[in-house]
Amino acid sequence: MVRDSPVSVSRWLPPPLDYIKVNFDDTSFRSGQELGIGVVVCGASGECLDWLSKRIDRMGSGELAEALAACEAVLLALRKNWQLVIFEGDCATLIHKILSLSANYSVVGPITLDIWSLFTRFRECSFQFVKRSRNAVAHALAKSTCGSLEGESVVPPTVSSLVIADIAQ
Repeated sequence: MVRDSPVSVSRWLPPPLDYIKVNFDDTSFRSGQELGIGVVVCGASGECLDWLSKRIDRMGSGELAEALAACEAVLLALRKNWQLVIFEGDCATLIHKILSLSANYSVVGPITLDIWSLFTRFRECSFQFVKRSRNAVAHALAKSTCGSLEGESVVPPTVSSLVIADIAQ
């Protein structure tokens, strides 16, 4: 079941008990030929449960890169078999397209359709827009990638201070 959650969240908040929160983001590298995708997963007490950092070839718009990051976030949650999930991203137009029930003929349409087809595998999930300042850990993971990396619990040292700052707020 998907809950429609178009509300903007101004600061990172932990998910309710028994839920996990998955933040995703992308970034472009100076070369302009590659993109970074970052995903971070946190539990109800703010602890990092998992993360992903991936570099991919650039393929079009920033919204397309953000859609690929959202898809990676959904796939990571499915691989871990998490059932109660809140996804957060900082691209308002993408979140709107994911939550929209109307046909999407934009470049991200096929990806949003893929994401929708995966929703049935969760007991409950939602997508929320968050301000970029509240998506700092996912953004830092996207920027720090030097290949395809994934880990559990401990985020790379370059972003660990951001996780601590989020928990402290």
